[in-house]
Amino acid sequence: MQTTELERIAVAVGVVCDDQGQVLIGRRTVRDRYYRKWEFPGGKICCDESAVQALQRELKEEIGIQVRCSIPLLTFPYDYADRKVLLIFHLVRDYEGIPYSRENQELKWVTPSSLCEFDMLEANS
Repeated sequence: MQTTELERIAVAVGVVCDDQGQVLIGRRTVRDRYYRKWEFPGGKICCDESAVQALQRELKEEIGIQVRCSIPLLTFPYDYADRKVLLIFHLVRDYEGIPYSRENQELKWVTPSSLCEFDMLEANS
């Protein structure tokens, strides 16, 4: 889907937590200006789906889990140099399966306090 300069890309983002309170981050494999930056899993919301539906679809595609329930955390716009996004974050604690890389991205469980040690995408920090 092509966007004009004024359009924001809506993105569903999952803050996936394990039983120890760690969160899952993945390293980008797309060879663009954000290559190898860390981010929370998620992806673009298609025009015919809600943020929750997009989150469920994206997390199944990217990390192989089935989201049973998620809790809205926050929504905010962010302007990168080359794109504008509307990030819709959900906390995901209730899911089926064990997260694994389905798109050849490096995944890592980290404590929330250690996120500042990673080269995170600006909107994810």
